[in-house]
Amino acid sequence: MQPTNKIILGTVQFGIPYGINNRQGMPAMQEVFDMLDFAGDNGVSMLDTAEAYGEAEAVIAAYHRQTGKRFSIISKFKGQAQIETYTRRKIELLGIDRLYSYMFHSFAEYAGYAALMNELKELKAKGLIEKIGISIYTNSELEAVTGDADIELVQLPFNLLDNHAQRGALLEKAKEAGKEIHVRSVFLQGLFFKDTSAFPAKLSPLAPHVGKLQQLALAHDVPLGQLALNYALAQPYVDKVLIGVDSIEQLRENLHAIWPATPAYRHLFEQVNGIAVEDAALLNPVNWK
Repeated sequence: MQPTNKIILGTVQFGIPYGINNRQGMPAMQEVFDMLDFAGDNGVSMLDTAEAYGEAEAVIAAYHRQTGKRFSIISKFKGQAQIETYTRRKIELLGIDRLYSYMFHSFAEYAGYAALMNELKELKAKGLIEKIGISIYTNSELEAVTGDADIELVQLPFNLLDNHAQRGALLEKAKEAGKEIHVRSVFLQGLFFKDTSAFPAKLSPLAPHVGKLQQLALAHDVPLGQLALNYALAQPYVDKVLIGVDSIEQLRENLHAIWPATPAYRHLFEQVNGIAVEDAALLNPVNWK
């Protein structure tokens, strides 16, 4: 197995039932501790969480407290008052010195709460956070934040369909502007692994593209999940890849799937880059409901 510090472990599954393929609900506390142990032992040093993720932050805090081990933490807020007091309490709860990044949870909050930027800059000046970040979805949002020097870290979807053809040029531009790029949704919430004949009508336009990916993986004898993860990791403009897991078995499978630094199947990546989804809105799970 190739341990990698490019992997961030997402924690939404630790606090709420999440994902279209999740049939188990939230893992038990000891299962989460086992996952965190395994992740830390294999080169994963950063967790992504949010106040909207139910009990996730409390679970991380319990792990830090009971084991004495520590992860770097990215968190996302939702426009609270007294943000400095709130942040200090969060840092104390988690047992860490500072947050690696405190992020706007959406572009709408970034655009609608301009005064919060000054407060975040004060948190950074006081050493409570390292980087100001934002979680976004669309290319237009990416273009808008690329020009904002105060936004240092951008997290957004990127995968085999929401791919280089969809947003590679914009990501390259953001990287040139000095942004740290974190990508998520590399498995598109498990959609890649679904039977395309069973897609609901709303997602039927994606079925041929998912079918092509499944056929490519089969033809090259590469598990589709392995292809999806390594495709994201191989992009030079991607600094970190965020994955979420429901079990330690899934985490072990994902980490074992990582290829060495020199990516294999470059020709396969080029075929993926040739896939262009016409209705990009369908690539956002928010629009699936």
